[in-house]
Amino acid sequence: MVPEMSILGRFSGRRLKPARIVFDERGLSVLRGDALRWRVPLEDIASVSLRRGRRLFGLFSFGRWLVAESRGGKFYLEPTLEYKKDDLERLVARICQFIP
Repeated sequence: MVPEMSILGRFSGRRLKPARIVFDERGLSVLRGDALRWRVPLEDIASVSLRRGRRLFGLFSFGRWLVAESRGGKFYLEPTLEYKKDDLERLVARICQFIP
């Protein structure tokens, strides 16, 4: 059994609901409010990592991305600007423990 771990993003002054990343026995999911943005079933997760975003004009970083790759080769991306870095790193480490 996979213990659930979720982290909630934060928005300051935006009308959008914050995104939540959830890892549980169903896999890795990203939700905004009650709407599912994307989900990778646990048995389909090939890898999960945090990757640096591109830089604008070589100066301004777009931050990092949570990248999940499925066994079918499909990539799922979530910008990480709204999440705490430590929470993301703990989440990625937890997911890597349970990748079959």
